[in-house]
Amino acid sequence: MVRLCGNASWVRSNDFIVDGDRIYLVDQNDRVLALTTDGGVTLWTQSDLLHRLLTSPVLYNGDLVVGDSEGYLHWINVDDGRFVAQQKVDSSGFLTEPTVADGKLLIQAKDGTVYAITR
Repeated sequence: MVRLCGNASWVRSNDFIVDGDRIYLVDQNDRVLALTTDGGVTLWTQSDLLHRLLTSPVLYNGDLVVGDSEGYLHWINVDDGRFVAQQKVDSSGFLTEPTVADGKLLIQAKDGTVYAITR
């Protein structure tokens, strides 16, 4: 039996995704952040969606996508955190994170409607 031990080099508590040497996450105030995997250094922060109850992020066609409680999907540039696009999709809003399947972005609204979006 091998026991691994050590100390955490850095810790943050959020849902996240990893792509190469970057981590993307939404924090408790609904800021979207890009961090380095080596050290957790913040590369950029997108703060224009504060308190919108954002979903966890997903990567889709090279952009970061989050949904919000107002029914919008937000496409964010992974390099600098700027908005690429924003689209009102459903009036009931989103609570669950989007997923990608067969080249489509899938997301379920609060009212149960499932959307398959291509971009």
